[in-house]
Amino acid sequence: MGKLKRHCMGVAFVSVLLMPAAASAQDADAAYAEMKDMFGGVPSIMQVYPKSAVPAGWAMIKETDLNENTALSPKYRELIGLGVAAQIPCHYCIYYHTKAAKVFGASEEEVREAVHMSSLVRHWSTVLQGNQYDLDAFKAETDAAFSGMEGAPSAEEAITELNHQWVQAFKDRDFDKIGSLMADDAMLLPQGAPAVLGRSAVVEMWKSWGELANVAVDFAADKLVVAQSGELAYDYGHYSFAFDSDEGRVSDEGKYIVIWTNVGGEWRIAADIYNSNAQ
Repeated sequence: MGKLKRHCMGVAFVSVLLMPAAASAQDADAAYAEMKDMFGGVPSIMQVYPKSAVPAGWAMIKETDLNENTALSPKYRELIGLGVAAQIPCHYCIYYHTKAAKVFGASEEEVREAVHMSSLVRHWSTVLQGNQYDLDAFKAETDAAFSGMEGAPSAEEAITELNHQWVQAFKDRDFDKIGSLMADDAMLLPQGAPAVLGRSAVVEMWKSWGELANVAVDFAADKLVVAQSGELAYDYGHYSFAFDSDEGRVSDEGKYIVIWTNVGGEWRIAADIYNSNAQ
């Protein structure tokens, strides 16, 4: 009776062990089917992966590498992967992450900087660790160095402030200030007129508006969107414009959209488009 009991317990134990394996095999086949639908075949890396681990591995890939809605933009995610791969080093990973980063818009110089940053981390880590520099002292130095940067405005706050500065600069007829808010290759796309290309030409356009009698320009953003990469943003909203003419006060209202570009950590106007609500 004791042997029978032990046998039954053994069968039950083995059954419990085998149940997840059977389920994993089914899940693996489903994962392979998804891969075939997506890639036309099963990637080699998944072919050499333990079948019991395929479902979890495939889920991880879908949630990170194949997900464009992660907190990190795909380009920067792949550049980070490249930096890590260069340190391992892994020739397979270096090739993959370099290719993927470029597909997602990374330039050759960005690829080089990512690799360089990974080498700097290893270099200075060696210096600090090898000399057994005091960790608490290092943390204190780092906190002090960055203390002045804490509480820096967000991209949305910075662009909102720049919009206010533009309006005030126009009121003051400070066109140098307006020019400083633009990228070098800024463009203005006015309604019913050719495109105005380049910072200097756009400034001259605004100067001509400033010469109108009792001119007043104002605008307010209705929505501001910053790209996940932190490199581009846009805001759109409504404007009002009025000046005195020989026939009396002329006024107009309309809508606009401004494209912003991040130049060395500073937001600058790349393109400005507006058109009237008038029929």
